[in-house]
Amino acid sequence: KRLSMKKYMLILLVLFSLPSFSQNNKGKADDEARIILSTYISDNIKDFPVEAKDFLKSKLDKIATASGMGGSQNSSRFIITANVDIIAKEITPTAPAQHMFTLEVSFYIGDAITGTKFSSCSKSFVGVAPSEIKAYKDALTQIKPNESVFTQFIADGKTKIIEYYNSNCDFIIKDAEALTAIKGYDEAIYKLASVPAVCKDCYAKCLDQIG
Repeated sequence: KRLSMKKYMLILLVLFSLPSFSQNNKGKADDEARIILSTYISDNIKDFPVEAKDFLKSKLDKIATASGMGGSQNSSRFIITANVDIIAKEITPTAPAQHMFTLEVSFYIGDAITGTKFSSCSKSFVGVAPSEIKAYKDALTQIKPNESVFTQFIADGKTKIIEYYNSNCDFIIKDAEALTAIKGYDEAIYKLASVPAVCKDCYAKCLDQIG
């Protein structure tokens, strides 16, 4: 089922608050090839106009697509998202006056079901233009999807998604077995079914356990 917008927003609150982690058992290359990222921008970014949000979303689409991980909205449990902090706003003492904004943009890759954060990075951008909207867009225009910082950001996200499920697969199965022992069948099935198909080996083991 598609996740509701409210659920996405609640998950993002968890996503932004959780620390990143590192595992050490990387999965197969074909596992990485199955990972698709859906883009999402929260409606709760403070003082950030809708036009600028749409522009930022298109940049996230391009970052995901540049790495071969692009997908349509809500097509995947894995999301690429961003949060924007307005560091400074001022009017330049020029004629005509210009709006100048300094933005700190934080990028995240996470699991929209569990709220787990896999990868993150941040960059600052300065935009100058005759209007506020154009100043926001001028700053966001500087996001270059093929830049090395984003290439590494995506690569880290891919690796950690596979590592997370491969490293935790035995624990997921053990938890499901414990639930089965107390006749918590629905919870056990839900836990096993929550493992994504991108992690082929763990996914297959969990399917076997569902029976």
